[in-house]
Amino acid sequence: KRICIEEKAGQMMISPAYDPDAEPAVTVTRQAQITSYYCGPASAAIVLDALNAFVPPSEETLSFSSSCPNSCSRYISHLCSQTHNNAQVTLGKNMQVTPTDAPTSAEVKNAVNQYLPSNYYSASYVSSANNLAQKLTTTLCDGHPVILGVIAYKLPYYNNNQYYEGHYVVVDEYDPTSERVHIVDPNYHPNYGKEY
Repeated sequence: KRICIEEKAGQMMISPAYDPDAEPAVTVTRQAQITSYYCGPASAAIVLDALNAFVPPSEETLSFSSSCPNSCSRYISHLCSQTHNNAQVTLGKNMQVTPTDAPTSAEVKNAVNQYLPSNYYSASYVSSANNLAQKLTTTLCDGHPVILGVIAYKLPYYNNNQYYEGHYVVVDEYDPTSERVHIVDPNYHPNYGKEY
């Protein structure tokens, strides 16, 4: 259920169907990022999956983090180097992601748009809560999930854990009344990689 309101020629248009209790929303399925530095490719894969866009899998052997194998993450059981064959690998290659070089928002946007029939997504800096609310409402009402670049430790559920800095998450729902969003976090860590 969702309500989408837009102004056209001075008139308010409501689409697709008016429901006063609904909010802008899109259905997505969470995917965990395959390495500690693949939040951009994972978020892009979540969005493209929700839009039924096919991303061909590709194969690559990746280290879990930049410090593997010397000091592997104590937070999750994994092999330091593992071969993956899925859409995240393809998207990571498109974004030129490495253990020490995370993708920019423009690289994430370009990778997503490559698999859509139009260049729907744009990368933009949000300067205010009102600007964010407008962009969320417009994008979700168009049936597209939103990828947000965030400072992870500032999200309430990260409890100021400054190990996590720049991070990409997906927003699939926005409630304009409470001004709250539903976040789908691809983080590999079981304490953070959830839906909020």
